[in-house]
Amino acid sequence: MAGKPIPTALKVLRGNPGRRKLNRREPKPQPGAEFPSWLGALGDPTLREVWTELSALLDRTKVLTEADQEALAQLVHKIALYRTAARALKDGCSYQTITETGATMQRQKPEYGIVSDLGKEIRGLLTDFGLTPSARSKVSTVGADESDDPFAEFLSSK
Repeated sequence: MAGKPIPTALKVLRGNPGRRKLNRREPKPQPGAEFPSWLGALGDPTLREVWTELSALLDRTKVLTEADQEALAQLVHKIALYRTAARALKDGCSYQTITETGATMQRQKPEYGIVSDLGKEIRGLLTDFGLTPSARSKVSTVGADESDDPFAEFLSSK
């Protein structure tokens, strides 16, 4: 089974190790994305805060385009839900209940499952945007790094 297609820009940054022909006609959407109306219609101010936080980060890394608006909206929504469920777990991940026989039993809170499932989904979306350490490690910047200059390294050690 083949993996997900890699965008041409990412192949260029990685050095195109497979040496396959690059897609020079790949769509190039405009930078930036607007806060979607459906997120605003949910009425949760946390959504706008998370959107502002993530879109600013993605703008700085020059990753966000208008074509990414829906994927980012889904990520923002999942993060807001995750934070809400995580707050419900501040007193622990389980609760006690009495069985029909009168015995005490520990049960897992439903929010724990929600947090676990959302965490996996969020990680996948963060990887798509290059926001995890492993995703970033596969991308290198263009140009010389200052640490590659032995003279600059020597001067900084003084």
